[in-house]
Amino acid sequence: YHGPMHAADVLQAAGVLLDELHPHVLPDGAEPEPRELDGSLHAGKRARLDDVQAFALVLCAAIHDVYHPGVTNAFRAAQDDEQSRRFGSSINENEHLSIALALLANPSTDASSGLRDAQRTRLERMIKHGVLHTDMANHAALMQDFKHCARVASSDENHPWWSESDATDAMIGTTKYPYESCDCLVSAVLHLADISNTARPSPLFHAWAKQLQHEFHAQGKREELLGMPVTPMCASPPANLGERAGMLHAAKSLANAQIGFVNMFVVPMVQELVDAQVAPDTLREWKHSIGRNVAWWEQRKAMKSLPKGEKG
Repeated sequence: YHGPMHAADVLQAAGVLLDELHPHVLPDGAEPEPRELDGSLHAGKRARLDDVQAFALVLCAAIHDVYHPGVTNAFRAAQDDEQSRRFGSSINENEHLSIALALLANPSTDASSGLRDAQRTRLERMIKHGVLHTDMANHAALMQDFKHCARVASSDENHPWWSESDATDAMIGTTKYPYESCDCLVSAVLHLADISNTARPSPLFHAWAKQLQHEFHAQGKREELLGMPVTPMCASPPANLGERAGMLHAAKSLANAQIGFVNMFVVPMVQELVDAQVAPDTLREWKHSIGRNVAWWEQRKAMKSLPKGEKG
């Protein structure tokens, strides 16, 4: 699951969100897509990313899981491997981040070489915050910060939250627009893009979920071989079920896990971003897709047998 195709998927999702957050210049003669404004507190205003934020989002999406080992942070902590001793928490995310920062520090791979010093400092700060907050363990803290930042911006029509103009200088030597109230927007959009395969059309959302389940089962088998307690979400179907019954057990377990994850994390996060006028048109479409997909998972959860011809 956590391989190059996942990175490409998250990058594509970020690109879709950027169509609203950082609108590109339209070709001559093209007309912007009409948008129907809602009646919310922010009606008529839309969150925007400036060039540095948009660049940070693209870089983060591409590198946020680079060289992922295919196991969870808890597994690595239990193994007490070198990186777990080095980083302590968010082990995978810190490792991804260290690789990304090393690439930026190398003149031959430094994608930020054209930025001013202040812009580069801000970019690296956003990359650090963004990648570390793709760890689901940091989800609650990120959403708390995001909601605070959205409230701050809602009371100030001149806040950088609403502008595509470079906010780097506005954050230097002033307490009016601290970076936390501007750049946490990038982390929130990145995090949502990272978990947004739950909004993909059929059959992609199912294929992604099965890929993740396969990765978890592979970790569970490693835990068995190492004599470790098997993480519940990584447990394979009981061996005594037989092949077909085992496949049904896995399918229903996956449906249950997806429903729980989507309802606990994805749906509330989408709604928070819509309420804050962060790519609201795109995210309303995603919300409809998510609802359709959850209904499909509910059917899978209740099924008594696998559809004819389905394989694990």
